Amino acid sequence: MSSKIALLTISIVCSFILKNLDINRLQVADFHAKNIIEDTLPPLHTIAEKDINSVVTSFENQTITVNLKNGITHMYEHIDWDFEDHNSSINKKLRDAIRSIQMTFTKAEQAPGFPGGAEEWIKYLREFSIKHKEEIKGQEPLVYVVQFIVHLQGQVTDVVVIAGPRTELSKLAIQAIQDSAPWGPALQNGRKVVCYQKQVVKLSL
Repeated sequence: MSSKIALLTISIVCSFILKNLDINRLQVADFHAKNIIEDTLPPLHTIAEKDINSVVTSFENQTITVNLKNGITHMYEHIDWDFEDHNSSINKKLRDAIRSIQMTFTKAEQAPGFPGGAEEWIKYLREFSIKHKEEIKGQEPLVYVVQFIVHLQGQVTDVVVIAGPRTELSKLAIQAIQDSAPWGPALQNGRKVVCYQKQVVKLSL
């Protein structure tokens, strides 16, 4: 009789252990599934304002944390949110969050640079001028100084002519910057930063 009770007790204990193992497996699987979702950052401009519970920004760390109503939290580093405020699809709450912490350097330890350096820049301007030869033929060489902002992934914004002939052709100097390849971002203390850049644009055939 005692052996039957012992066997029954062992059976109950084993059943309890197996049941708890199954629960733990499910919890672990659910944990990993949730982490996969949280580790996959959707671009900020794809998040609907109605799905947001709160937005927390850190100017010091240059991060934006988005808490969603479904319980998921996404934290965006600077590289993730930079330039997103220029996307027409982004909602006002997130655009305001970006603009409240964004920082643009006027000068950095290492300035933004055109890929390939000065030689490639001259080559690019030569090709650009040939492409627009109908617009600049018969003109003396046109020299402009153009100011713009270079973002972390090389995008350029806020392009303006700050010196040079004030003619219709000054628009070409702006276009030369806008049509160029992505620029190398500025570096400050070894980190990429958003920074102003001034560039001489010479248009000639």
